[in-house]
Amino acid sequence: MQIKLDKHCANAWKNELKLLPKTNKCLSTELIEHSAKLAQKYLNLRNVHLNELKIGGGLLEFSNLPIDDQLCHPLSSTSSPHPKGYVSELVLLGVTKACGLNPFAYKEEKNGALVHQITPKDLKDNTRASSQGMAKFDFHTDGAYLSRNIRPHTLSLMCLVDEKQTATNLVKISDVINKLSHKSKNVLAESRFVHTAPETFKVQNKRIKSSIFDLVDGNYEIKAALHNINATDEDSESALHELKSIVSENQIQKSWNVGDLIIFNNLRCLHGHGEIKGNRWLQRCYGTYTFSSTTVLDIE
Repeated sequence: MQIKLDKHCANAWKNELKLLPKTNKCLSTELIEHSAKLAQKYLNLRNVHLNELKIGGGLLEFSNLPIDDQLCHPLSSTSSPHPKGYVSELVLLGVTKACGLNPFAYKEEKNGALVHQITPKDLKDNTRASSQGMAKFDFHTDGAYLSRNIRPHTLSLMCLVDEKQTATNLVKISDVINKLSHKSKNVLAESRFVHTAPETFKVQNKRIKSSIFDLVDGNYEIKAALHNINATDEDSESALHELKSIVSENQIQKSWNVGDLIIFNNLRCLHGHGEIKGNRWLQRCYGTYTFSSTTVLDIE
């Protein structure tokens, strides 16, 4: 589902955000609640949108949303680059909250920042698969190795800069599940795969044995980082190969423009990106149906 905001509404929304009361804790629960009310006011989100995200295809797209008048170089270790202001952060968090999710963070990732600055850099080792790198990043769900209740239920991404419009690639499990063989579907639902935590998570227990598919309330969910998962036997290796093949044939490409925002179900969608060229700055936040807003979860 797509929602496009006109320029007049975007400017009015931004002006109202600038009038929100300042607090010592800039991204407080109270401020997120105010931001969510503004997001609801200007986007007119209804049950059909919330259901599409939670139990439908799992993807909502927004365009022409307000961002700050002036940008600066982001500070990767904090929740916001302070000289920039907080307009884009409040839009990102407000839309997430208005969609029925509570923004939260992990203590072990980016020092518990609620909003992540995704600004890939040309690292010396550019073959490493990471959201912070410029190399191709294969399809994955975030926190695949975590238990379901503490995994991100949604991801929200907002574009501030993308010189070369590098696409974010998405795959809905609803476009994959019926194309798998019956045998592979069953194998993928068994604990025959080893998941490894990404490098951005500073945790001690990095590996866990589990399934790739889960059947929850009659619906399939997926958890996997296809570049970072290992099968444990011949049948699971064959099922994983079949999954990767079908995933690659059913991807949706989201090319970014400034002010674009997507929110997708991390239990029902895979995402990744191709090689990044030029300057690119996205902001990200996690959403949960489990915890209260602004929770910083200690995984360890």
